[in-house]
Amino acid sequence: AEATAQVAKALLRVTLIRNDGSEVTASCILGLSYRIENGDTYTVYTPQGLLAWASKSDDYNCTLAADIDMSGQTWPRIMGFDRTFDGAGHTIRNLTCSSTMDAGFLLDLSGGTVKNLLLVNATISGYGNVGGIVGRLLNGTVIACAVSGCKVSGNMDIGGIAGGSDGTVTACYAASCSVTATESYAGQIAGIVNGSINACYYDGDGNGIGLSNTGTSATRVDNVNGWQAAAQDMNSQLAGNDYIWAVNPDEEARASLPLVLVPNPAVQ
Repeated sequence: AEATAQVAKALLRVTLIRNDGSEVTASCILGLSYRIENGDTYTVYTPQGLLAWASKSDDYNCTLAADIDMSGQTWPRIMGFDRTFDGAGHTIRNLTCSSTMDAGFLLDLSGGTVKNLLLVNATISGYGNVGGIVGRLLNGTVIACAVSGCKVSGNMDIGGIAGGSDGTVTACYAASCSVTATESYAGQIAGIVNGSINACYYDGDGNGIGLSNTGTSATRVDNVNGWQAAAQDMNSQLAGNDYIWAVNPDEEARASLPLVLVPNPAVQ
């Protein structure tokens, strides 16, 4: 049998040798869930591939190669992530994460980086330090990420991007999200901030940041047209990043997902 990787697919070719020495060959295309590149990075194509990475997240970076729909999947708790998760401009949809403690796509980020990711229609709930992208951002970085149509809830320190943030959040936005805390500190971008928030925008109800102990803030966008100015400001912080923000070309989707990520021509 011979398997040859072809982007998101593999060609499986099987050759059988008859008793008379003649051969018959059959082949078919198999879809790939993921592949491991450079020995330390999962390149992910499917929900199953994303879950496979999650089980090894202590040892591997992750790069998305396609949009992922997590409907019907059980998302695990990913703790102490200190590597790089690169959404590569792709979207994760319909992720559900529920906990009696901290909660988020990543439970906590401990010196790692999450970048270039859109999280759409996620439902995330917990007690404290609950965030769409990261529940607790310790000393890591979240850059060029967005949450859209997400429901993020808990008791305290609840944020669309990060629940509690001691790290750096740059050029991120929240649109059409419900972010609620039953006790204290809810913000569309972050619940409680002891780090820095740079060029971040939101359009939902409430505050951009629940409580900032460092004086940093997020900016509210009052109408769809204002997102173009938001993109320009965010892109000023993304000079060396692989992706930048652009107005969503899909007019119907633009109301809930106003900006999408496109390759940065300056670094191509």
